[in-house]
Amino acid sequence: MWMNLLQGCLSIIARALRDAGMEVIYTGLRQTPEQIVEAAIQEDVDVVALSILSGTHNTLFPKITKLLKGLEIKGIEIVEGKK
Repeated sequence: MWMNLLQGCLSIIARALRDAGMEVIYTGLRQTPEQIVEAAIQEDVDVVALSILSGTHNTLFPKITKLLKGLEIKGIEIVEGKK
């Protein structure tokens, strides 16, 4: 049930951002920090938005930030949504 609710919420947010003129790229659930950073670089994004219900943001955010800094990638903002 929670996954369906989360998917529905993500769909609503993505639609609202698209309606506001933004391009939205959804990579799916359970992505590793490496996969998130790779997708961000490939898609030349300005923002990475993560929705986390489990508390793993405490480990994911620092890893993503470290990977971006290690690759000398600048200009990508990271934002989170959590419970």
